[in-house]
Amino acid sequence: MMYRNSLWQALLVVMVAASVFSLSASAAQVGSDRDKVLGLKAKRMIADGRCDEALAEIERARSALQSDAELALLEGQCRIRLADYAGALQPLREAKRLDATLPDADLYLAVALYHLEDFDAARQSIELARGHVSTESLAQLELYTGLLLLRSAEAREAALAFERARLADATQVEPVASYYASLAWQSVNERELAREALERVKAVDKDGEWAQRAEAALAGASFEERSWASVRAGFEYDSNVVLLGNNVEIPSQADDGRAVWFLEGGAELFRGEHWSGGVLADYAGSAHFELNEFDTHYPKVSGWIDRSLGTENLIRLRYEVGHAWVDYESFVTSQSASLVLFRNWGEAGNSELSLAWDWNDYHLDIAQVPASADGTTCPGAATWCAPQGVDSQSARNRDGNGISVALLHRYDVRAFENDFLRSFVVRGGYGYGRYWAEGSDWRHSAHEFQLGFESELPLELKLDVLGGFGYRPFDNSSSYPVPPIDRNRAPYFLRRDDREDKVWRASVLLERPINDFASVSARYFFIRNKSNVTVFDYRRHVVGGYLTLTF
Repeated sequence: MMYRNSLWQALLVVMVAASVFSLSASAAQVGSDRDKVLGLKAKRMIADGRCDEALAEIERARSALQSDAELALLEGQCRIRLADYAGALQPLREAKRLDATLPDADLYLAVALYHLEDFDAARQSIELARGHVSTESLAQLELYTGLLLLRSAEAREAALAFERARLADATQVEPVASYYASLAWQSVNERELAREALERVKAVDKDGEWAQRAEAALAGASFEERSWASVRAGFEYDSNVVLLGNNVEIPSQADDGRAVWFLEGGAELFRGEHWSGGVLADYAGSAHFELNEFDTHYPKVSGWIDRSLGTENLIRLRYEVGHAWVDYESFVTSQSASLVLFRNWGEAGNSELSLAWDWNDYHLDIAQVPASADGTTCPGAATWCAPQGVDSQSARNRDGNGISVALLHRYDVRAFENDFLRSFVVRGGYGYGRYWAEGSDWRHSAHEFQLGFESELPLELKLDVLGGFGYRPFDNSSSYPVPPIDRNRAPYFLRRDDREDKVWRASVLLERPINDFASVSARYFFIRNKSNVTVFDYRRHVVGGYLTLTF
């Protein structure tokens, strides 16, 4: 009897324990199901673009399930959607720790690292992502693979990756994939493929920001033919043809009108994946209505070699030689060489850093002004002369060479764009130069500043405004006289301080196309050279109208 009682007691304990365990398991299942529902709800919110709300649901679910890899991945994806790339790192790394084979964790970690500009780590993550990404994420995988390859100057591989991204799921990656594919194809000289990619951007994005970028790229120089020519001709009025200094008397007029022309032709001789080069020739001329002694002819020829460093950097080496005639008499032979680095910063604009050397040989007959022998009277029959010891012919020799370095930047200020200002691009920069002339009058340093903008206006008008200031301290005082000159056989006076010029410039250009090959333009130019040497202290206004033809 006691045996039977003990058996029943044991069975009762087992049944109670089983019931308690079953109730606990049911409660846990209910909690698990609830948390899965929260996760599914968060996924729907993310799909609808409601990531702010989804994060709250994810945090509630993760507080119940501390070690759920999928919820951690969801949080990382959502933070990426909100551009909180730094905040996405912790949950994505947690997801990888909890489940090393979880699809998409490495991919989205690579996305976050890319936007944080940790490109080496991003590339490692993108490589780890291959083989375990979901079908829905293949387009994203190829897109970021292309972006990373593009940064490494592997342009052809990048272009192919962008094309794979587009084919995998265009709705996810367009128009971004086609835009960057165009940059990559362009870098390897596949111009037709680049053009097709930009046309796709325009078709997909319609009037959006990416379509505007594509339109600008299609209109840019990178899609020009490998040979080209242009002719610009017009008429100008110049208020100071002779650069007449203030309070300086000359026997003839200073202002005049003139016909002007500018011819240019060039050809790209070779282009490879990283190298290209070509030649350029231009010729500027003028014919004055009355002051024919100032007619000019100035032809120049040059050659250049470009080396691309990815899609964002380009180095250009250029050499140029020219010769000018004034009134058909030889005036100057010039040479120059420059090394320029172009850098595209994306939305931050683009920069140009240049280092240049120039050399000038002036073919001028510099008159020797007789100098006083005793410091008080002029020699011979001269009614006026230079002070004692002044060799004006040697001092005024402008032959020499110089170097300069300059940094320029262009930035598209999209906040200024409206129905009137269709675009607004600001540009500005600073340059420093040094010129070593054979004559003491012309040795100087130069500091040059410029600031301006370009804008597209209604009626297809293009406006270009540029202002500048230059400060030029010279090494020596000038050999030119301080007026007025005493013509009673006495030497003229010189300034004791070194020459100093302050140069203000302003120009306004308004242009409108007639068709694809012709345009008309009007230009105003002003310069004020404020110098402590009277002969170089002048003002000048130039107004002109022009017709330009391109081929």
